[in-house]
Amino acid sequence: MKPLSLLVIFFLITINTYSQKTKKETLTISEQFDEVFRISTNYKENKVIRKTIFQNLRNNALDSIERIHKELQLKNQRNNFLKDSLQTIKKELGNLNSDLKLIINEKDTIYLFGIKLSKFIYKIIIWITILLLIFMLSYSLYEYKNSFLVTSQAKKNLIDAENELSDLRKNSLKKEQKLRRLLQDEINKQKGI
Repeated sequence: MKPLSLLVIFFLITINTYSQKTKKETLTISEQFDEVFRISTNYKENKVIRKTIFQNLRNNALDSIERIHKELQLKNQRNNFLKDSLQTIKKELGNLNSDLKLIINEKDTIYLFGIKLSKFIYKIIIWITILLLIFMLSYSLYEYKNSFLVTSQAKKNLIDAENELSDLRKNSLKKEQKLRRLLQDEINKQKGI
């Protein structure tokens, strides 16, 4: 019988201890204050609290305050870390934006004979050059055609002049021969006279 009663008492103490620990762990500070107020006794107009209960409540409150303080410190450290990270990211973003502006500026510029030009001005220069070359080619073709026509006309005139000259030489040669014959006839007449 003694072992059975000891077992029952041990079982009750274990359940009671376990339930109290669970109760203390699950109750908030406010609930613990309410619990202490509820189980405290009255003496005249004052509430009497046992020292052990007060000490437990105080320890729990201090533990909770310390835990909250540690959480607050961790959150402050994280907040500071995030602020530092944000500042670093802002600096990097500023650097990236300036690099992006430089890249866009470089993309929009072209070097022509060592001179930095915007793409718009470069396009204008190229189109003016192309149009000038087309104009010069057209003018050269026009002049070539005119010179070709003039040359062919001059060749035609030359051929005509050569033909006339050869006709004139023939006529002149015939006249000269005719005149020589006449002269010879006259010389012969005068010799025979």
